[in-house]
Amino acid sequence: MKKQKKQLKTIMALIPVTADHIKNGVRKDPNKCALALAYFDATGKQYEFGTPGLEFKVGDIHLPDETFKFMQDFDEGKKVKPCILEIPVIIG
Repeated sequence: MKKQKKQLKTIMALIPVTADHIKNGVRKDPNKCALALAYFDATGKQYEFGTPGLEFKVGDIHLPDETFKFMQDFDEGKKVKPCILEIPVIIG
């Protein structure tokens, strides 16, 4: 019998990304970027955020365009500002 891949349950949540997250975030580090720090502060869970291309997802939900752009801009060293982003949050 083939083992089925467990599907993660996710919901969309508004997560604040603060000036401290941006200041303390490490560019191109999927565990310590501004988005990962904000996600941890909001959920108490660590998640690895990377830039693997247009198929980037959390669980089975794709990142919204605005969130994906923030992540790309941060990793590329462009100036980003504190904001509230819609991010899929794993609940299961």
